[in-house]
Amino acid sequence: MYFPLIDARRRRHRRPGETVAHVDTLIDLCVPDDASNAGMQRRLGNAELVGMCSEFLGAGTEAVAAELQWIMAYLVKRPALQEAVRKEIDDAVGTDADEVSEELLEKMDYLNAVILEALRLRPSAPFVFRQVMEGGNVVLDGRHVPAGTVMKFPSGCLVLDETAWADPNEFKPERFLGSSGGERVSLLAAAGSAGEIKMMPFGAGRRMCPGMGVAMLHLTYITANLVREFEWREMGGELAVDLEPSIAFFTLMKRQLRAHLVPRCQDKQMMHASLG
Repeated sequence: MYFPLIDARRRRHRRPGETVAHVDTLIDLCVPDDASNAGMQRRLGNAELVGMCSEFLGAGTEAVAAELQWIMAYLVKRPALQEAVRKEIDDAVGTDADEVSEELLEKMDYLNAVILEALRLRPSAPFVFRQVMEGGNVVLDGRHVPAGTVMKFPSGCLVLDETAWADPNEFKPERFLGSSGGERVSLLAAAGSAGEIKMMPFGAGRRMCPGMGVAMLHLTYITANLVREFEWREMGGELAVDLEPSIAFFTLMKRQLRAHLVPRCQDKQMMHASLG
């Protein structure tokens, strides 16, 4: 799917002043040629270009969209929590601003707690892949794992550990507030990071997701503005919110979220909408 598009972009004659797309920067990128001892550089190969484009589109868009849908689903299912988030936003932003600014997001403790709790209970990436390094001596249950072996473990199971979390299957943003212990949780999941490693929605170690900061900004910014602009109500019957997950490369909702959105501005009409 990606290669024909990349190849077409490579063959395309770029006009002066034309907007440069992300794939253009990858096509123009030069990297050290490890096969050369003369310090030569090379262009990225087709497989590398396809891999980087798929990661950018998948991790940068689909993962965030999937997590955003989970966040709004939990808020639709729990109107009291939604109203608490809305009140915090209104108190911080006021009524005159057109939107919730990025600068105010860090001050909204309850909003951020909701985001963290959704990431805990429904991490968009349910698995973490790592490769045993050369010279590594890994033994699991008495079985030696040779270097180069790709290991996969379900990071989503970590958040269901009752020794780490109270009521792990319940959606409780309050666990990240006050003295419940959640506020000491580290998302960095790296040696030397402050806080406990009890969840890793962005992976772990030096190769954890480099887009964590951007993803957190998108989730908080979009959620804040969606909650501020609309009251999200659950629809009945077959369109009611179903929190059953569908585990694939990402953790998706088995049945996409459908909600009744009521604009908070009095001069707007009611509308039905689907998020997802």
